[in-house]
Amino acid sequence: MKKIVIITVSLLVAFIFIFHKYINMSFSTQVLPVAIKSFPIEGRWVVTRCVLTDSSAASESNTKEFWNKEAIFSGEEVYFNNESCKNPNFKIKITDTKSYFWDNFKVKPADLGISEQKVKVVTISSGNTFFDEYVQTNDNQIIKNSNGMLLFFTRQGTGVSKFPGEHEPKSSKVLMTKFQKDIVSKSGLLLGIKHKEENGYSYKTLWISSKYKNLDEIKEVKNLLVPRKSGFWEIGMDKNVLWGKSLNSSNSKYKSRTLVNSEITFVGNEYISLDNKDLGLEVVAIDNLNGDNIAFSKAFGSDAEEALKKSAELFLKRLNKRNLDQTDMNYMEKNWAVIRRSGRWILRGRTESGDFDIAYATPSILTTYDDLYIPFNSIKKVVPDAVDAYASPNRDILVVVTNTNIKVFSINNKDIGKIKADIKLKDNESVVMGQWATGEYVEEWGKVVSKVSSLSASSQPPTKQLSEK
Repeated sequence: MKKIVIITVSLLVAFIFIFHKYINMSFSTQVLPVAIKSFPIEGRWVVTRCVLTDSSAASESNTKEFWNKEAIFSGEEVYFNNESCKNPNFKIKITDTKSYFWDNFKVKPADLGISEQKVKVVTISSGNTFFDEYVQTNDNQIIKNSNGMLLFFTRQGTGVSKFPGEHEPKSSKVLMTKFQKDIVSKSGLLLGIKHKEENGYSYKTLWISSKYKNLDEIKEVKNLLVPRKSGFWEIGMDKNVLWGKSLNSSNSKYKSRTLVNSEITFVGNEYISLDNKDLGLEVVAIDNLNGDNIAFSKAFGSDAEEALKKSAELFLKRLNKRNLDQTDMNYMEKNWAVIRRSGRWILRGRTESGDFDIAYATPSILTTYDDLYIPFNSIKKVVPDAVDAYASPNRDILVVVTNTNIKVFSINNKDIGKIKADIKLKDNESVVMGQWATGEYVEEWGKVVSKVSSLSASSQPPTKQLSEK
């Protein structure tokens, strides 16, 4: 009986081995490469709409160069706007629509006419070289970002028998929605102003806004009205106390810092820069006004620390002073600030021998939009006594500051247009904040200004409003 069981098991094992080998041999002869018959984006597509986002420096006229332009996608080549990618590789990532458009462009999908909950982000490369990226919302629409300008493509067909230059694309209508027009036609500037008085400094904010090339009434509120991610804050100085308060709730608590002989040199979304004549320069977080001032290298990294050192050494060399030592570096690490000069926010350092400019670009964590579309030298030709200037992201208004006035001009293409307003400054007034809004945010910020203004006892600024002739 035992022998029968052993023989039976042995035969069963041998049978399984032979059957398994046969199955493998049979299947191995059937494994063939699978031909890819379609691609994520395929065929001919034409630009039928352009949207300018807040991050775009283009104007409405710049969109015309893309109207009716055709893109072609195949397994052999991707082609658009005279650029091509041979033997392209496609990678697809499915992502949440709201998160993608808001995180990348600060735009709500609904404002773009997009209702899909998910979109495909298609990345195109050749080998290890990136070529382009498109967002596919549905089978008949893809979107490409071109420096903040969103190009909407509509499918024209799946066949790729001809490439650009061999045929004329079908005519398409370029639509500009009210949302798009608002983005490029509405600008607003919150300009924070410091006034040196006998016993310290006072602060105020001007609201300068323009809609469709028409300047609105310029408003003034007490203290500094600061737009932040968490909502608007009010910041001011009461004798020797620097204070800040969120306007989101009536129960918000004041944050404060006791200072002596100090002034504000800059206010951003998250940080404030101070000059204390006794203690030195400081940069502190608005959320922690009473906290320690931020060390320069910790804020920006090792390359910034090297820029600080080289800038200080150059400054001391010009004064024929000794070389820096570690004590000097420790001192400078905490003695730095942000100041305004000739249309730019710049970094300022301090040694025991004096102040110097730091040859390091002011990081975006400190300042937001800070581009001057028209060169400051060109502005000086029109306004010789200009000391500062602010150009809107939409390139529709220019605010020029002199020692006595604030002048608002229109911008025509790359030229300074007609003057629209002239605001008289008091003696010893200077700018410490410049925050821009565009599109729908102009109305939102304007409502906050009106609300704060109605509660303020300050009078309206001495403004002479000028109409275009």
